[in-house]
Amino acid sequence: MDESSPGFSISPEVAVGEECRRILLAETAGAIDALEGFGADPDHAVHETRRHGKRIRALLLLARPIAGGGGAIARANRLVRDAARRLAPARDSLVLAQTLSAILASKGAPRCGETGKTELRRLRRHHRRILDGPDLLARAETAAVEFREASGIFRRWDWARVKPSAVVAAVVANYRAGAELFETSRLTRDPHDCHDWRKRTKYFLFHCRLLSRVVPDPLAELADLAEALGSSLGEHHDIAVLEDALLDGNATDRIGHEVLALIGLCEHRRAELEKTFFASGELVYAEPPEKLSRRLGETFGKKI
Repeated sequence: MDESSPGFSISPEVAVGEECRRILLAETAGAIDALEGFGADPDHAVHETRRHGKRIRALLLLARPIAGGGGAIARANRLVRDAARRLAPARDSLVLAQTLSAILASKGAPRCGETGKTELRRLRRHHRRILDGPDLLARAETAAVEFREASGIFRRWDWARVKPSAVVAAVVANYRAGAELFETSRLTRDPHDCHDWRKRTKYFLFHCRLLSRVVPDPLAELADLAEALGSSLGEHHDIAVLEDALLDGNATDRIGHEVLALIGLCEHRRAELEKTFFASGELVYAEPPEKLSRRLGETFGKKI
């Protein structure tokens, strides 16, 4: 299920708790399906599993009132998080190669000489070794078990206790956290802060999609803005990780001018992205959380 599809949205004609339950179970089933077909296309399976996991964790923010205390939420979150982490080496190595390939397609790439091509071959070999490793399939099988356990937890919760007011409170709390991280990132320009901001922005995107049929104004437009913002932040993070990999792959005291040129291209692209996503952040987080809460509460309460 894609977050832009009607299936990933709460129907105004059905109790909100039942809709949260339906979507959570569909997302866990999607992750399990992807993992069961892991051998046919590991890269696709990893990508789909991570997408499902992120949407599940966004939904779990709405389930706190019914989880029987923080322990149940923590357990479910941990299962989904650990499942994703088992596959992280395969995903990260692929993204490194894809990111470097995109950097080498930029107009400044000729300054990197043959070094860029050499580094790209190195990263692709590393990714291939991970895919061919003896334990990757076992990791995928363990991840599928963890998603099944999470699904069992979700089925046991009393979803009738999830009310519109609790959903609005959770959405606004995440929005407020994202707004605070936006301000922090704008001050520090630190890739780690920007990455944390991206997580909250992605959750907000998912929340906007979830509520888009119940509260089309302002969430439909905000969803599109948050999606573009999250994409820019994601590229920014991937490039920062690539810079670290380029440094790790070359002895610091022997870094040549071509590697430095590659890193310079990375820094230039990150600076371009920062101009884009800080401007986008102004739009996504323009509304004070208190005002968003009132607007969502007024509309949501009338429809559910």
